[in-house]
Amino acid sequence: MKKSQKIILLIILGATILFCFYFIINSHQKRKTDKKVETYFNNGLVYSDNEEYDRAIEAFNKVIELNPKLAGTYCNLGIIYHKKEEYDKAVLNYDKAIELYPKFTKAYYNRGIAYYKEEKYDQAIRDFDKTIELDSGKATAYCNRGIVYLKKGEDNIAIQNYNKAIELDPENANAYNSRGISYFNKGRYDKAIRDYNKAIELDPKDPKAYYNRGNTYFEKEEYELAIYDYDKAIELAPEKAIVHYEKAKICEKINRNKEAIDAYEKFIELAPAKSEEEIKKSKEKINKLQKN
Repeated sequence: MKKSQKIILLIILGATILFCFYFIINSHQKRKTDKKVETYFNNGLVYSDNEEYDRAIEAFNKVIELNPKLAGTYCNLGIIYHKKEEYDKAVLNYDKAIELYPKFTKAYYNRGIAYYKEEKYDQAIRDFDKTIELDSGKATAYCNRGIVYLKKGEDNIAIQNYNKAIELDPENANAYNSRGISYFNKGRYDKAIRDYNKAIELDPKDPKAYYNRGNTYFEKEEYELAIYDYDKAIELAPEKAIVHYEKAKICEKINRNKEAIDAYEKFIELAPAKSEEEIKKSKEKINKLQKN
């Protein structure tokens, strides 16, 4: 069985959700604001950097009380709510930022990511379309749009977007990794491996490409290479339960029972509650292997 869904679980959007600074928002809105507004605004940035998100929200809300027309304030609030995984509130704030400044590229880009997180894929694509319309050289917008098409099962369109992202930024490791997933889904395993190799060359500390390459070697029945990649992914991200699960399955397949039991046990320890079915299967596998 192909593991494309499990691969997608480890995708991280190639996105940098950037904050808007006070001098930037003044430059495009041509406003004069008093020192108190600037102080609250900058305090919000500092609190955000320190991950004191509630205090940051309080500071930016104070800015809005004093001057409700600064689009960057709403964009920054959107980013904070995004970091808090409150995507509906993030979207509302990006909406307001765009209402105040309809050419606010960053707000469209960030809203596209929030829509992706909410699994509103068509809205996400529209926002990445708008981002590209406003800034056609933004490689991560093409990469992210490709990821959304990948999620929709439209791998050919996804590959076109990754190709453009790589053309604009040949060192975009996430674009190679993501294109590798689309090639994997199409059964083009050698091309997938070449892309994962390039992603690893560009970012050797990112566990996703090792995990994805391991899954591809698994499909090619190159089991030792698959285990090597799973072990490397575990070394870099030991908290990723799914990698332990895939390693357990392959170790069981090649009769490395002790390693399989250890990996299943680690998966059970780390797995989220929603993985109830996989946890049950893992317990059954352990019982079976211990009897052998």
